[in-house]
Amino acid sequence: MKASLEKITVAPEQSFLAFEYREEAFDAPWHFHPEYELTYIKSSSGIRYVGNHLADFEPGDLVLLGANLPHCWRNVSTGGELANSLVIQWGAAFLGNQPEFTAIRKMMASADRGLRFPERTSQQVGDQMSAIINAEPLEAYLLLIQLLDQLTQVEDHYLLADRAFSYDGSSRTGDRLQRIQQFVTDHYQQKITLAEVAAQVNLSEQSFSRFFSQAMGRPFFRFLNEYRINMACRLLLESDANVANVGYDCGYDTLPFFYREFGRLKGCTPGHFRKFRGAGPQVP
Repeated sequence: MKASLEKITVAPEQSFLAFEYREEAFDAPWHFHPEYELTYIKSSSGIRYVGNHLADFEPGDLVLLGANLPHCWRNVSTGGELANSLVIQWGAAFLGNQPEFTAIRKMMASADRGLRFPERTSQQVGDQMSAIINAEPLEAYLLLIQLLDQLTQVEDHYLLADRAFSYDGSSRTGDRLQRIQQFVTDHYQQKITLAEVAAQVNLSEQSFSRFFSQAMGRPFFRFLNEYRINMACRLLLESDANVANVGYDCGYDTLPFFYREFGRLKGCTPGHFRKFRGAGPQVP
């Protein structure tokens, strides 16, 4: 499957779409749309893809996505919980040219790479999004403007995709990246060779390496390592497996390399992450 263009339909009496999603799992493929999107995760956990960025997500995850930025949330385990999120989507013309909205437009421009907001902000925003979803059209519009203005004042958000991400929107590129993502999801616990993953998209090893680096702004094995570390985070939080077994279960042959890469990406040891749920300095 490719990164598909999602067509969003807004009711005639409104200028944006606001809804609550409740299903067994987040089943949307890697996709994009010209509308901006604010998503708040109420329940479920897994891996979040935004452009060339991937990270684990859990309840409280709050992300603002820019126009035409490929993204998806993929469940790793639901633990019996429904995948539940609040979503608001609006087009670029939503704000018009009024000078009062300058700060909001600036934030929206930054969201072209995706913005994640801190947990201290997300809970309150989740409540506000629920109010918008349940409000009458005019009240909902005013509440959304108020919410977006509030978000412009949050200083400790961080960007997700980096400047090197250059998805061209073509079906061929999207199809290749989707296949690679799925192959990593299915085989990250095993040793993966460049030849194996290149074969998934019918490219030579050299051509694959060039394609992946150009599209994702990083070598394939760096991407694979990021995926494995994020899966390790999920195991550390959701199981009682000892740290060594977590490393081996996520595809690492040696524990020193697992510890080194975990520290580099998360800013702490696996044991510290498990105890404090990732508290302390972290690399997004």
